[in-house]
Amino acid sequence: MNTGVLNRDAPQTIVLLSPRRARKIEEGLVTRVPSPEHLMDHLVTNRMSMHRRAPQYPRSYGRQEPLQDPHVGLVDLAVRKRRLGRVPIEVQHQHRRIPAAARDRFDAGRFRGITREWHRWHNKVLQCFKPFGVDLRCYDENCPKEQDAAMEQEWIDPYEGFVYRTETIVVTAEEQEAKLCACGLSSARYEGYVDPAFYIGLAIRAGIKSGISAEGNINMVQSLTQHRPVRLGEPLTVYGSIDAIEQVPRGRTVDTRVWFEDAEGNRAISASRKTLKPDPSKVGTRGAGERPPPVVTDIGALEPITQHELTPDAVKAYSSEGNAIHYDMDAATQAGFRAPMIGGGMGVHFLIDALARPQLPTTLELSLYFRRPIFWDERFNVSVDPKGNTACLWKLDGTTPKVLTEAAIHNRE
Repeated sequence: MNTGVLNRDAPQTIVLLSPRRARKIEEGLVTRVPSPEHLMDHLVTNRMSMHRRAPQYPRSYGRQEPLQDPHVGLVDLAVRKRRLGRVPIEVQHQHRRIPAAARDRFDAGRFRGITREWHRWHNKVLQCFKPFGVDLRCYDENCPKEQDAAMEQEWIDPYEGFVYRTETIVVTAEEQEAKLCACGLSSARYEGYVDPAFYIGLAIRAGIKSGISAEGNINMVQSLTQHRPVRLGEPLTVYGSIDAIEQVPRGRTVDTRVWFEDAEGNRAISASRKTLKPDPSKVGTRGAGERPPPVVTDIGALEPITQHELTPDAVKAYSSEGNAIHYDMDAATQAGFRAPMIGGGMGVHFLIDALARPQLPTTLELSLYFRRPIFWDERFNVSVDPKGNTACLWKLDGTTPKVLTEAAIHNRE
């Protein structure tokens, strides 16, 4: 008989088998305590969906110990699982700490009875552990609040057919003035109407709020249509969906269709785009799919309108959230760029400013192509075709003019 199996002197105790129930251990039995590594696996793997029975552990998963106050409890939340990665949490009991398994983001679908936000799930688990003296903590207690908030977001891996969550958005006069001032542009030109370039960033933000991360993404092609002018302070409802995903050498491209409707259900703005989502393991790799043919073939044939010089402070004043490659040096260099680059929407403000002379068009339809990054310390020019067919942002590379962003103008009335 194995004397390690029975211990008549061991006290009675309570061991958490699931959030819904606790079981009284019969006197003399031994509780099997999983090792720290396997504990984290069982916190976050498929066994989370097996909420109707206690987790079973092979003999190799743990070690036998005499009965004592439990160091750990086993989380057995009911989850309707779609995809599940590792969850960035720690388990701490007295002086014992079991480190987080990984930083990887996860997409666990919809939790039963719990909202999609990570912190709500975290609080639910915390309540399960609290009676047993176990504390669940954020991955990094010393991380900035912004990073901590980002970790609480449950990001969804983009897939074809994904539908954005609808919400009402408003561009205020104060917001427009502040953002255009950061660009060195005047808001007075728009006379109470919204610069349509704002809806490029608002479309991206709608995706973020729906669970699609924008970190590291690079806007490649953008269509922007103003069906009618939008007044400052006018509420619009945003709709959107992911229409296609394509694997390319640098990662994958995501085709997104977004539009904004007024209170009567009429479309005011359309802002669809193709975005490159780079693979971090392929930094330096070339190839992002089929490259559209150039729109501007001769920069010298265009009429110069304005010249601008960016500064890091101005770019950070415009871009401070959503995609760190636009305002954080470390994020930009890790992505393979020499410095942060402006977002596509920020660059389009300069084009719209040129096209709004002498006044903002009532209807406007553009196809925008982001050919080269515009870094936060660069000088560039804005030029427009006298015939009204094209416009572009460009710079001198030595003595050679290089197109940075170009627009095909389909409608401007």
